[in-house]
Amino acid sequence: MIEMACIEVIRHLYFQQGWKVRRIARELHVSRQTVRKAVRSAEVPTYHLTAPRPKPVLGPYIEHIDRLLNEREEQPRKQRYTAHRIFELLRDEYGYPGCESIVRAYVRQKKLEVRDVFLPLEFEAGKHAQCDWLTVVVVLGGKRVSVECFALRLCFSRASFVAVYPSQCQEAFFDGHKKALLFLEGVPHTVVYDNLKTAVKKVLTGRNRLEQDRFISFRSSFGYAASFCNVAKANEKGQVESLAGFVERNFFSPLPEADSIEELNGYLRRRCEEYLDREHLEIPGVPIRQALEREKGLLLPLPRHDVECCRITTASVSTRSLFKFEGNSYSVPCRYANGEVTVKAFVDRVAAFRKDKQVASWPRCYEKGHKFVDFDHYLEVLVRKPGAVPFVSGFKDLCPLYHELYTAVSKMESGNKLFVRIFLLAREYPREMVDRAIEKALRSGNVSYEYIVATLRRTSLPMGRPHDPGQALPGKLLEFRVRPANVSQFNMLIGEGREDV
Repeated sequence: MIEMACIEVIRHLYFQQGWKVRRIARELHVSRQTVRKAVRSAEVPTYHLTAPRPKPVLGPYIEHIDRLLNEREEQPRKQRYTAHRIFELLRDEYGYPGCESIVRAYVRQKKLEVRDVFLPLEFEAGKHAQCDWLTVVVVLGGKRVSVECFALRLCFSRASFVAVYPSQCQEAFFDGHKKALLFLEGVPHTVVYDNLKTAVKKVLTGRNRLEQDRFISFRSSFGYAASFCNVAKANEKGQVESLAGFVERNFFSPLPEADSIEELNGYLRRRCEEYLDREHLEIPGVPIRQALEREKGLLLPLPRHDVECCRITTASVSTRSLFKFEGNSYSVPCRYANGEVTVKAFVDRVAAFRKDKQVASWPRCYEKGHKFVDFDHYLEVLVRKPGAVPFVSGFKDLCPLYHELYTAVSKMESGNKLFVRIFLLAREYPREMVDRAIEKALRSGNVSYEYIVATLRRTSLPMGRPHDPGQALPGKLLEFRVRPANVSQFNMLIGEGREDV
């Protein structure tokens, strides 16, 4: 290959001295073709292979390497063949005699050949958003735990929203959307997703998907369409993937500390507000907040009615008036035993319904093997079986006031039955009022049913409410008149006006 110094001499003789190509070739002992190349360009002439170099050692094993590389694309991302593993397989299974560096060089070359080329994209305002989950570590209640972080980003303005949940369940998926769209004050026309199970029931050919019924119902309530990435092509929603990396590095580093999920989400909402003040990457000098204001006018309006973010299922109620949901048992009033209830699972609670009427509600538990029992649900049975009062599940969870009451009445005749009758007063009076009446009875030493009822009647009317001064009185009351008292009639009591005094 000709050196750069020789090229300089050739170009000098040709352009400055006016020598012909033939003379330069003869004097410098190079070919005329080399002279012409040097004249046409000041760069060093490159050598181009007309045929690939032979690979005497690796050649017989290239077919095996290509097969392993094709299998690699179908494997989970963290379990794919590395170049070192491919070398070990060739050596141990096929007797490859060469060195590992040759295999590594070939694998590197093949990866460059299939590397994707990404396109610069532009999105219309209000049209598109992207959604994804990421798993992060936080300090919750003094313990390091993993939580699931929901993320949604508008593609035009880059306005983003994140919130954490105990799991990636469908109700958390819906709740994240609802909070995000309320935060953004509008609904994009299309949201792009992975093929997550909470939205997709079955992957069909191309981009067609059989969606989950509840997901269709949810997104139709907000009026947006769903678009799904090709399988294993997360780069097709690159904006939210980029957001996930930013959130991990900035919102969760160092690890945020909170006492509850609600407190942690309050912190994240403030960070999302601060993020709106960052400069837009594609519009220099314009903050994201300003781009969002422009985009809001092109977003779909939020629904006027409240959208329930829950998962709905049915459950059988046992003879003990318990139903099971995700490995935990929950009680309902005993009159619903041996039947079925509709269960609505929200992010923070589990509610049981019978004929569209809520009959029980419990805080959501994401662990398994727990039992949640309300003593009040079994009162109708305890009226008939009062001897079981101290043994019923839920009795030990009553507040100290009722344990003190039970200690007092248990010394009396039919004390268990009396305890149940007093507890049932909360069906007629507010629980707080009953509690105050019980406290007064315990202080006075008189814990009879009649004393507690008399105390309640003196302080409030059962099942009633005081009159609101802002409301008009009924017509009959408006017509009622009180006759003024004739005070002179009372003078007779003190002797005034009597003739015999």
